[in-house]
Amino acid sequence: MLGFPTIPEVANHVLGAVTLNSYKQGCEYLLGVSHGPQAATHGVYQIESTSSTYVTIYTFYAMYDETDLFYAFSIKQDSGDGRKWNWRVQYYGDHSAWVTVTSGELSGTETTLTLQTGTLELDGHQGAGLNTPGKIYKWRVQIKRDAGTAYTVTCTILGLGMVDAISDWAALPTFGESDTSAAADFNAIRTNLNNLYTHMRGAITPLTPAPAHTTSEGTGETTV
Repeated sequence: MLGFPTIPEVANHVLGAVTLNSYKQGCEYLLGVSHGPQAATHGVYQIESTSSTYVTIYTFYAMYDETDLFYAFSIKQDSGDGRKWNWRVQYYGDHSAWVTVTSGELSGTETTLTLQTGTLELDGHQGAGLNTPGKIYKWRVQIKRDAGTAYTVTCTILGLGMVDAISDWAALPTFGESDTSAAADFNAIRTNLNNLYTHMRGAITPLTPAPAHTTSEGTGETTV
């Protein structure tokens, strides 16, 4: 695939073929990345648990560089009588303890997979164990069910990884037939193409399956 082009800044009354073709090449580059091949280790992973205490179903490693955490998985239970099932995502912090960044409790009689997804800002965890930008931290996903009658909780991992928060997105113009467009209209597109390229990451961080049991690494747990 060709490299991402250098997109010239547009000046008033100056708009040549080189500039317009650079927009085209930039869009084609990002389109190609979005349709890139995906390694088998990025695929869906599913595990079942009948434990009434939290068990680790997935561990993965991701670098923290003042980014956000993206998560997506589906979860269900088969009791059929409205029992609860819980999930949480944690990292192992600089203070040698597991810290919960997000969690949830679901209940119901349905046995279909329920999607849980979101993007979490991690700024609040600086000083609470996530202190070192550029460091690779260990993360884990855990699930459990209610105590009592045994039933199965099933969790399907769809994606976990770090994403950049794009805060400098330029408002895009609406072009009309026969309109005269200002240089700023084209430069807004240029700004956003460069932002997308700068913040581009892999769609999913490679995941490492973990045995379905709690780890012995650290004893303390914190919720921030």
